Amino acid sequence: APASPFPLEFLKISSEMLSGGLRDCLRIGRKALLNEVADNGRAILCVGGENGLLDTAAVLVPGLRADHADAHILETLCEPYETA
Repeated sequence: APASPFPLEFLKISSEMLSGGLRDCLRIGRKALLNEVADNGRAILCVGGENGLLDTAAVLVPGLRADHADAHILETLCEPYETA
């Protein structure tokens, strides 16, 4: 995956602002990459969620960094809608 044009500090802050389901998808994608289930640099479909619910689906290119700064979310297919 190409390097992001955004500074790493911005990416770290923005990843903290993601929903729990998207963060879970990023964690699952990283685990798939580390366990050689997914190929490096290839997009995967990932399903995740919080509290035992699988309520978020995303197409992403997983990264190896624990802070997900090198991962790329290509498309969010579904995610719960929350109102404040």
